Amino acid sequence: MQAAAQLRLGDRLEILASVYRAAGANGLTDEQACEQAGLLDGGWKRCSDLRRLGTIQPTGQTRIASSGRARIVCRITDP
Repeated sequence: MQAAAQLRLGDRLEILASVYRAAGANGLTDEQACEQAGLLDGGWKRCSDLRRLGTIQPTGQTRIASSGRARIVCRITDP
């Protein structure tokens, strides 16, 4: 996914926001969102940006990531 690595910051944020929007109330972990968006290199930083901007918010749930650790699930704030 070299093309994804060359996307501008705003493009990465918009791609991730649309992935979260598509997930609806079920939400996604950062890992799930990045996989679905094709942003496997540092995409988690953009998820953090979306939380800071108020675009996504934690649901209070966790899911087990590929690492075996529990990760927070977030959903879009304005579906």
